[in-house]
Amino acid sequence: MFEMLSNSQPIGRMGAVNEISSLICFLCSDDAAFITGSNIPIDGGFVTLNN
Repeated sequence: MFEMLSNSQPIGRMGAVNEISSLICFLCSDDAAFITGSNIPIDGGFVTLNN
Protein backbone atom coordinates (compact mmCIF):
# COMPACT_ATOMS: atom_id res chain seq x y z
CA MET A 1 0.00 0.00 0.00
CA PHE A 2 2.82 2.41 0.91
CA GLU A 3 4.55 1.76 -2.42
CA MET A 4 1.29 2.33 -4.33
CA LEU A 5 0.71 5.62 -2.50
CA SER A 6 4.32 6.68 -3.07
CA ASN A 7 3.98 6.05 -6.79
CA SER A 8 0.84 8.21 -6.93
CA GLN A 9 2.78 11.25 -5.71
CA PRO A 10 4.01 13.61 -8.45
CA ILE A 11 7.44 13.77 -6.81
CA GLY A 12 7.56 9.97 -6.58
CA ARG A 13 7.73 9.58 -2.82
CA MET A 14 5.81 10.17 0.37
CA GLY A 15 6.53 13.17 2.54
CA ALA A 16 8.93 12.89 5.45
CA VAL A 17 8.03 13.78 9.00
CA ASN A 18 10.62 16.58 9.06
CA GLU A 19 9.01 18.18 5.99
CA ILE A 20 5.70 18.44 7.83
CA SER A 21 7.24 19.54 11.12
CA SER A 22 9.34 22.22 9.39
CA LEU A 23 6.18 23.85 8.04
CA ILE A 24 4.52 23.64 11.46
CA CYS A 25 7.53 25.26 13.13
CA PHE A 26 7.58 28.03 10.53
CA LEU A 27 3.86 28.74 10.92
CA CYS A 28 4.28 28.91 14.71
CA SER A 29 7.21 31.30 14.43
CA ASP A 30 7.29 35.10 14.32
CA ASP A 31 8.40 34.83 10.66
CA ALA A 32 4.86 33.75 9.76
CA ALA A 33 3.12 36.46 11.81
CA PHE A 34 1.48 38.03 8.74
CA ILE A 35 0.09 34.74 7.35
CA THR A 36 -3.62 34.31 8.09
CA GLY A 37 -6.35 32.07 6.74
CA SER A 38 -4.18 30.25 4.22
CA ASN A 39 -4.34 26.68 2.97
CA ILE A 40 -0.88 25.30 2.43
CA PRO A 41 -1.02 21.88 0.80
CA ILE A 42 2.01 19.91 1.85
CA ASP A 43 1.39 16.96 -0.42
CA GLY A 44 4.16 16.88 -3.02
CA GLY A 45 1.91 18.43 -5.67
CA PHE A 46 -0.81 15.76 -5.46
CA VAL A 47 -3.78 18.15 -5.12
CA THR A 48 -2.51 20.50 -7.82
CA LEU A 49 -2.07 17.78 -10.42
CA ASN A 50 -5.16 15.77 -9.50
CA ASN A 51 -7.80 18.51 -9.45
